[in-house]
Amino acid sequence: MKKAVLISIRPQWCAKIASGEKTIEFRKSRPELKKPFKCYIYCTKADYYTWDLRVSNVTIPFAEKCCGKVIGEFICSDFVLFNGGKKWPDFRENRAQAEAATPEVLKKACLTARELWAYEPKGNPIGWCISDLVIYDTPHELNSFRRVCPEELDCESCAMHSENTGRCGNEALYLRRAPQSWCYVEERHDL
Repeated sequence: MKKAVLISIRPQWCAKIASGEKTIEFRKSRPELKKPFKCYIYCTKADYYTWDLRVSNVTIPFAEKCCGKVIGEFICSDFVLFNGGKKWPDFRENRAQAEAATPEVLKKACLTARELWAYEPKGNPIGWCISDLVIYDTPHELNSFRRVCPEELDCESCAMHSENTGRCGNEALYLRRAPQSWCYVEERHDL
């Protein structure tokens, strides 16, 4: 089974991604997968944040329909190191220099330098480039995705495989909680 990534994103950022406004998502780490790879978008729960999203002249009650569900997928085609991979200036000490660092990347991420610095003040945040975005007509439940099985190379010798007529029966692999940032999952071709 091929590996993919499930990434947790707040509803306001999901709306910007779905509308095509946000094309870079920053994280503190990145997966060890060969680029390009598939990412599934999990929209986190947020009762306080409700609005409608307009996509292709169709209004979607976004928070009602999408929060707490996997709303789409994209291909992570590349990674962008903020400020060229150099440790970037402390926002508190040199605001002008921090704000001048890579403004086009900040625009694509829909962030200000202050917001990005607040997210990752000590390190160098990694931008995941979003391409080939697909937003599902019907969002999927989190428990329809599975973590990658640690026995993936030896399925035939696994008791859970043979007891289920050639299908994996390890129910513990299905996701029950969303990842804090991202996690590896099995790639799906049936969505």
